[in-house]
Amino acid sequence: MDVVMLGHEAAGKTSYLSAMYEEMNGGSEGFTVRAQRPADHQRLMSLARHIRSGTYPPPNARRSNYLLRLHHAGQPIFDFVWRDYRGGALTETSDSAQASQLRADAAAAGGLVLTIDSTRLTSGPRAQAHVRPLIATTVKLLRERQETTALVIALTKWDLVADQDAAARRARDLLGDLIAAVGATDDVYGLIIPVACGPQAVNVIFPVLWCLHVGIAIRGRAIQRNVAYYQHLQAVARQRGGVVDRVRSWYRGEPTWTVVAAQLQVAADLELASLRPLITASQQLAPAFEDAVTF
Repeated sequence: MDVVMLGHEAAGKTSYLSAMYEEMNGGSEGFTVRAQRPADHQRLMSLARHIRSGTYPPPNARRSNYLLRLHHAGQPIFDFVWRDYRGGALTETSDSAQASQLRADAAAAGGLVLTIDSTRLTSGPRAQAHVRPLIATTVKLLRERQETTALVIALTKWDLVADQDAAARRARDLLGDLIAAVGATDDVYGLIIPVACGPQAVNVIFPVLWCLHVGIAIRGRAIQRNVAYYQHLQAVARQRGGVVDRVRSWYRGEPTWTVVAAQLQVAADLELASLRPLITASQQLAPAFEDAVTF
């Protein structure tokens, strides 16, 4: 699964990723996230330590990819790639190489995390207008998709907002078209969540866990389709077995249909075995979002 972060400049994307990684690396509700490359682990943990001391990372100037792995109860269950882009790349013109790459990545991603600097929501019309092109581009992107997608709207820097009720109202107004676009589909599952990545992190685990919750469901459905396919082939193989098949297979030096059916049963059993931990993880994740704003 690919997760792509979208956002305007200085929305706090890299700060969020670092704070999320540090907290999830320590574990939450039996879940942990680990980088598959040691250099990524060291970088994200270092950035998180600086954030906790009040030093924030500079804006990201290029595309960064992080290969991450979700663990549950100490067992690896789900690999995903987190893609972090330079702020504002999504709304650049089509001749921008990074904008083209971002749109291609977003079109193929199973999860989109849209970061909006919540301090802009109550900073007047000019600041709010800066957010609208990002929302409009995201709406267009979602309308072009036909795959199941997790969408998170992360209202970053929530700890810096003086009037959080007013910010929440402005967010609902600005996001109306985006929420309506999601409501018109059967394939996009949305979450709105305020987050803070300062010395006291707030809600940083929820965007990634929402993406993974939806991603696990996608993987589970794919496994179920594979199992059904193997079971169909197994039924066909059993129908073709018998004495004649054994003689023909012996003469040709080929496995009998009975052997093929047994091999298909093994394949189906392996798929089912990989499904069980996903079901357990999904069941444990679901209650975390009972009080969240989903759409």
